[in-house]
Amino acid sequence: MSKLYDPGKPLNWSKFDSQTIRRANALRSMRGDLLAAGRALQNVARVTLDRETEQKANADSKYFFNKYRSRQGS
Repeated sequence: MSKLYDPGKPLNWSKFDSQTIRRANALRSMRGDLLAAGRALQNVARVTLDRETEQKANADSKYFFNKYRSRQGS
């Protein structure tokens, strides 16, 4: 098990929610850790067989990774 991401922890993320709600729920479930939220969503995108879920999870994971990188640089 990774220090950054616990695969047994629920994300409260759903493809049916709006982008804002999905990201807020994922970040809240990871206690504000941008990197952990990105890793969790990256994992969701890798294991799903549903194309829509894969695309939305990938987009959200990239958002969290980019936000994490921008905070590291400042």
